[in-house]
Amino acid sequence: IPLEVRQALPKQRNQQICLRFLSAQGCRGKNGNCVIKHLCHFKPAALPEIVRDFLTKNYGGLSADIQ
Repeated sequence: IPLEVRQALPKQRNQQICLRFLSAQGCRGKNGNCVIKHLCHFKPAALPEIVRDFLTKNYGGLSADIQ
């Protein structure tokens, strides 16, 4: 993940959001938890354009819940 995308990612309790959770691919984590321990799942109020573009190009677009 490019640094500028990583810096633009929404955070919750100092944890970065899981990109797969935001993407059409989805994350395999359960009960709101990511399979990667230092990442988290939540629906951000807004998503920066740089993050949206990265998800579209690398993860097949945004999750239907996020659009």
